Amino acid sequence: IEISKTKVMASDSMKKPFGVGGRVITFHTWDFGGQKEYYATHQCFITPATLYLLIFSLQNGESGLDELRVWLGNISARAVGSTVLIIGTYLDKVSEQECRRLLEEVNNRIHRWGFGNESTVLIPVITAVSCEQDAEWRRTVEKLSEAIVREAENMKYKKKAVLGQLIPNSYFELMEVINKLKVRYEKEHRIAVVQEEELWGIIRGITACDDIDTEFQFAAATDLMHNLGIILHFKE
Repeated sequence: IEISKTKVMASDSMKKPFGVGGRVITFHTWDFGGQKEYYATHQCFITPATLYLLIFSLQNGESGLDELRVWLGNISARAVGSTVLIIGTYLDKVSEQECRRLLEEVNNRIHRWGFGNESTVLIPVITAVSCEQDAEWRRTVEKLSEAIVREAENMKYKKKAVLGQLIPNSYFELMEVINKLKVRYEKEHRIAVVQEEELWGIIRGITACDDIDTEFQFAAATDLMHNLGIILHFKE
């Protein structure tokens, strides 16, 4: 899994009561390896409150579409109600007619498989892009970027908007310390794993986190960071 961070401006139409409109949205991007050898590990990294992008190659025709079912099943089993965008790549390598046919086939299969609803996963976008530098193809990526921002702004978790939530300052302080710890572990070639007691020790060492002093507050902070992809918290 390759992890990166991208910042974009929120859309002008986003007028949330918390003043998010016009501010920066930070995406923590987790790029999963698509090879079958990695399938068994993916379940450990699927979290709710996450926007998923499923990518398939239009060049493979219908032969690669069934693999979408595996991913959709995995996500709906572990992060029910999540939003999934399905994107076909190499648009410049197939005809317009073939692209349209394949996207329609994806849509038909999604309904046959029973996905595309709140009890499984939401799939508001099925589209195709090309990464060629020609202006016409670049526009397909720009439209996808706009769709990603739009769907992120519309995302809900437990019936509440994901963006615009008020979060205690202590959580931000803890996230900052954890991010620095991950960087240090990486430089030292250490696996970034801490036991729960170690995490309690980290929290107690942060003056600004003195409000995280009960099991309930600890669970709330770790659940939020888990859902945001800052940490992976395995309770068992």
